[in-house]
Amino acid sequence: MLQDIDKEELKTKLADLAVELTKGVEGPRLDTYLQLLGKWIHADNGFGESNEFLELCNSAKRMALKRVWGRERDLKSDILDYFNVTNCYADITTISRDLTIVTKQEKQRLRTLLWRLVNEDKILENAGRGKYRLIKDCSFVDWANASTDPIDLWLPFELSSPHFSILNPGDIVLFMGSPNSGKTAATLSIAKENRRKWDVYYFSTEISAASFNRRLKKFKDSDIKPNEIKFSDDFNDFADIIQPGHGKLNIIDYLEVYDNFYEIGNILNKIHKKLDGAVCVANIQKDPNKEFGLGGNFSQMKPVLSVSLDRENVATITKCKEFNNERIENPYRKVFYYKIVEGCKLIRRTPSVGWVRKNENGGQHGFA
Repeated sequence: MLQDIDKEELKTKLADLAVELTKGVEGPRLDTYLQLLGKWIHADNGFGESNEFLELCNSAKRMALKRVWGRERDLKSDILDYFNVTNCYADITTISRDLTIVTKQEKQRLRTLLWRLVNEDKILENAGRGKYRLIKDCSFVDWANASTDPIDLWLPFELSSPHFSILNPGDIVLFMGSPNSGKTAATLSIAKENRRKWDVYYFSTEISAASFNRRLKKFKDSDIKPNEIKFSDDFNDFADIIQPGHGKLNIIDYLEVYDNFYEIGNILNKIHKKLDGAVCVANIQKDPNKEFGLGGNFSQMKPVLSVSLDRENVATITKCKEFNNERIENPYRKVFYYKIVEGCKLIRRTPSVGWVRKNENGGQHGFA
């Protein structure tokens, strides 16, 4: 009779029971409950009295504790893995929730480990306001063998790399736009023009799939196939949706922040760390009366190219980290007069002559 028992199945069942029991049962009582339950299940075949059965109960207990509280696993390692993966500032409440730690005993153990990681191991830092972060050493790369070839990325307003701006794998391009200034027209154009050179992923917090379809159909000069641009309007964290790797173009229209606008800088930093050779083009909203978009100067830290769009259809370069100096002079603060055609195309406004500088007296020149 004993050989007919599926011991692995029994152990799994007992572990499942133990998971439920450990929500309210601690210590030696858990052994007692498991043995009683196991004996009850096999009361008619005597297996519940064997040493092998007791070992199964023990194994089930270890499985349950590992799944629920992490006693058998190395909780210290799990904490470090957590910070490595999330790369975030987290407090005890957040860590407890994400690592499924709910009892007073386990929370106390967590506090003890966090204290040791901060004060003894010097691996974590208490960042203030009850939050912790991982202290990371720098890593060195083989810069001598790094490719110096810029990427080939079409951009509106005659900004295309490498002819105007110089962009590299892992870069971020940011458009900051007032309402109705053409932000979505810009990113739709980028998706359309790069769809056959790049794997294009378009993430929208503003337009639906139906609106996306309708807007793309306004480009009457091209036949855009569904598999050329992947679209999503259902997501939460911006860094999570990034598709990493060379040859991938992530377009976000637009980055939403409704409070603590300085968090824009942190969001862009997380996106930058996730790219791993991919490129990101993102839109953010801008007050018509301000130079930068939401987040102010914080929004300028990670993008290598940043352009402000105003409702008068004037684009201004607020940052261009690297440009083609064989063809153009430093474009910082230059302006470009454009117009929106058919709600989708952004073209130079005639008779303007491209990117020009503002006059010192506040006037503008650059018209032929």
